[in-house]
Amino acid sequence: MTTQTHTIAKVRALIDETPQRPYLDETAIETWIRAVMALEPGRAVWHARRLFGIGGSEIGDLIATERGVFSHSDATEIGAGKLLRYPIQPGTGDTTRGTELEPVVAAKFLEKYGAKRDTEALEHLRAFGACADYPWLVGNPDDLVVIDGRRLLPDYKVPLPHNFLEIVNGGAPLCYAAQLHHYRARCERAGVKIDGLLLVPFSLKDWEPVALEVPFTPALENEIFVVGDRFWYDYVLQGKVPERRHQDAENAVRAIAPGEVPELLRARIERAAQLKALADASYTAFGTEKTAVEQMFGLQFKGAANRLEYAGMTIATKTENAINKVTAVEALQRLGVDLTPLLKEGFDRYDDAKVLQAIQDIRNSLDPKTLASIYSEARKVGLSVTARKKGAEADYRAAWRNYGDRVVDNFIHNNQARTQTQTGKTHEKHSPLTDQRAATDNSASTDMQKTDQGVRHEQQRISGPKGTSRPRL
Repeated sequence: MTTQTHTIAKVRALIDETPQRPYLDETAIETWIRAVMALEPGRAVWHARRLFGIGGSEIGDLIATERGVFSHSDATEIGAGKLLRYPIQPGTGDTTRGTELEPVVAAKFLEKYGAKRDTEALEHLRAFGACADYPWLVGNPDDLVVIDGRRLLPDYKVPLPHNFLEIVNGGAPLCYAAQLHHYRARCERAGVKIDGLLLVPFSLKDWEPVALEVPFTPALENEIFVVGDRFWYDYVLQGKVPERRHQDAENAVRAIAPGEVPELLRARIERAAQLKALADASYTAFGTEKTAVEQMFGLQFKGAANRLEYAGMTIATKTENAINKVTAVEALQRLGVDLTPLLKEGFDRYDDAKVLQAIQDIRNSLDPKTLASIYSEARKVGLSVTARKKGAEADYRAAWRNYGDRVVDNFIHNNQARTQTQTGKTHEKHSPLTDQRAATDNSASTDMQKTDQGVRHEQQRISGPKGTSRPRL
């Protein structure tokens, strides 16, 4: 029996043991198993075990549904999933980032806070079965640690930078707080006393975790029990999917007419729209220019390692070892190597690092020609902003920044005048932002001329040794 066949058999056996089995359609079961084996074969059994109840990452969405607020998912989607009427979906960047970086976050958290993992408590919790009073209360926490004699329950998260700041400044969102309370309730029923709850978001910018203590709230725990019972017994064990809720009339979105908005706020909205348009255009233009520069530099300078600092930018080439994964996998297959351990955990694709290690382990069994087809050198060219904080290149970068500020001011001024003309607006009444700019700018064209002259003057000032040319604007 192959590994895949064994996994499918185990998943099927688990599904047959679920309490909602009488309501599961055979076709739906087959479709669900095919989807999970195609998307996440390494976690197929884990997905099957989640059908036995409500997990920590789901309870917050169920509570949000009851409260009528937005969340990642809702009771309708989760209920359809428990009845296998909604196949699992491909992982997103957010879920992949969290799964793959969790070991890193955990290691850095333990080191930073001097925490010791409570392995004995974790093993006891994993061996614990269903809760007598709330059998649907399933799932295990990311970790259990001891700090200064207190057993704490941390939940590791890897949010995007702007979400990280929202969490640090605004506290734990409902879904995360509910998840921590959910795991705490299960720990308590397993006889594992918890002294505190920690939300541990990881800063991608600073590459370090920040531990935030989340206070235990009896009211939230009780809400978990009430909402969980209703969802599990009134819907899942009745073979029913909760209907998707719509906003009540009193909570309906009210359309606000532009005339109701204060003039200063309208001006700010217009400015935000203009700046977004400029940012989009600049980003696209920069991407095109960056690609062209890298290609031209790579063709002009053939060496394995080149570096140029010019006009506030750094262009560098470097050679990296690369591996042809297709050729490598084929070579491993020919030698009868089991490829299952080489799958990326939780995904139906091979892990580059694992494939590389497997090739290194058997390289003595491969002929030179095969090895040559597997290993190669990749020459890459990269354009980036100069990191220097002093010197001519840093001064040059400051000149570009000054020029950019002036371009932005003129863009806003020009675009507002153009918009007023196209929409038939008169100039009798200017917006506060227009009036403010009018005090320093006589006209858009005049200001642009001044900008060009000013930047050229700054270029001359920092142009460097005589005979060194700088690009004209």
